[in-house]
Amino acid sequence: MKKAIAVLLAFALLTTIIAVPVNALTEEEANAGYYLVGSMTNWRIDSNYRLTLNDPQTEEYILRDIVLSPADQFKVVYSKNGSELTDWYPIGFDNSYNQSGDRITESGTYNVYFRPNFNGNEDWYYECIFKEKTNDVVPPTSPTEDDHTGEPDGGYYIVFKYDNYRIRQHNRLHMEFGSYIIRDVTLSTSTPFKIAYSADLDDVTYLYPEGEDNDYIPRYNSRYFTVEFTPDGNNKGDSADMGWYDGYVSAYPCEPPQEDSTEYAPVTNTEMKRNLYEDAFTRYLPGWKDICSYEEVYYHYNAEPCSDNPYSLDWVLVRTAALVPIDGDRYGVFDDAVIYNEQYDPFDFGYGVYDCGAGIYYGITEAWDMGFPDLHDVFINIVKNDAAVNTLGDADFDGELTIIDVTYIQRFLASMIDLDNSSWWFQYYGCGFGTPLESLADYDDDGDVTILDATRIQRALVGDPLYAHDFTLTARIDREDSRVIARADASFGAEPVAYKYTIRGTVYAMSVYGNDFGSFHYDETPEPGNFTVTTGWIADSAVELPVTSMTYNDDLTLTVTAKDASGKVSQRAVLYFRNVY
Repeated sequence: MKKAIAVLLAFALLTTIIAVPVNALTEEEANAGYYLVGSMTNWRIDSNYRLTLNDPQTEEYILRDIVLSPADQFKVVYSKNGSELTDWYPIGFDNSYNQSGDRITESGTYNVYFRPNFNGNEDWYYECIFKEKTNDVVPPTSPTEDDHTGEPDGGYYIVFKYDNYRIRQHNRLHMEFGSYIIRDVTLSTSTPFKIAYSADLDDVTYLYPEGEDNDYIPRYNSRYFTVEFTPDGNNKGDSADMGWYDGYVSAYPCEPPQEDSTEYAPVTNTEMKRNLYEDAFTRYLPGWKDICSYEEVYYHYNAEPCSDNPYSLDWVLVRTAALVPIDGDRYGVFDDAVIYNEQYDPFDFGYGVYDCGAGIYYGITEAWDMGFPDLHDVFINIVKNDAAVNTLGDADFDGELTIIDVTYIQRFLASMIDLDNSSWWFQYYGCGFGTPLESLADYDDDGDVTILDATRIQRALVGDPLYAHDFTLTARIDREDSRVIARADASFGAEPVAYKYTIRGTVYAMSVYGNDFGSFHYDETPEPGNFTVTTGWIADSAVELPVTSMTYNDDLTLTVTAKDASGKVSQRAVLYFRNVY
């Protein structure tokens, strides 16, 4: 009896053990991991592009034998469930791998490596992504008419730039009277597109017309279009009527669509001015991005364009400010500009320089002595309107260098007045850069206020300054309700100064053919996909930008140049921005 009871108890215990559920992974947990997303996946997660652990010691992941081309761009993302994007590597805009198109120079099969800890060497992109070519891919050729019947899905499709030229079945063209046509397509004057040939509905074999930045842009102010296409490119048509582009493509308005019509909504972007290197700032100074502002206030071009730099820039002046200001306790003397440190910033005095070639940030006190071309002139121009900046020689402390300052110094030397109103600052602030000061009246910064300071200020007032700077210019963009204003600020030039504002872009709208650009006019006849509008030389230091006339544009560039009374032309001030609806 006892033996039977023991057997039953053992069986019950075994049953209990078997009934305990195993901690199996859920479907979401099983799909968690790193994925490559990019133009090849329409920036969506695809299980075929999931990375696997390659080296546990370095936490390195790999995606093997992926076909890439010079047109492809991508990042690595982490997803906790295989569908939602959680983290991007690298984080930020305009820094996708192959963004400039020169990291992948030829089509082929590649292994892509990824390190989430950013512990790769200098050959790694942002020290987290590395690619290794394993094989070549034979470049596609233009299809022949025989190819069109080879596969049931083979044919021509309308594809869109902002959809990464993805093939979609409902956008297929059909043969009609010797050309290919699709009707009732929803377009706008901001929807660049091409025609693609695909043999299998998955891969684009050929694009018409070839090349970058030459997409067809609808030129009519309508909503529904018929798109017509001739593969041989020989249909030049009547450009004033049908708008044939390169003999390949024409789009013209049609009647409202039927139930089976396709629709494509253009992408919008409300970002105005772009900071090109904001992600580099986040990476090199981790933790600061959340507690300070960041603005790129001046872009300086290389004397000779660099193929490794898509913008041909060599340095950028950045301005930062802590979100919570604290009392400053020092000042710096930059030529005749005296700057007070009134906030706790990542850079000395709230300004830094990004070396585009080296990928390194420097504080302004370090960069000042490093020989960056034109930095002194540009920096003094930009900071002169800062509320925390004073000018050497400003004895009356009114913000300007005038003959009154000469009089103050002369009276001080005659013991008629005191200059405490401009010197008491220096008793409480330590000098963080340059020579320590006793008074702003010490124009030549030699430690004493003498008659030489008065004499040198007089010479500066007649055009012979002790601190000479080249004629230079800065620009900014301000949003005023629905208006966007460009403002220019020129220094060290002979009055009066004239300004020229130029906008270049890669998309133009119906209104380009109109006359609603305010002060701007065509600098040259625009081609589809590109435009240039300019004000010419005008006296206005502020002008309204015609962004509402351009609907949607990508990669707009505002360039401002100044010319003084002697005919001397300043450096270019450049801002990169995107349009606003």
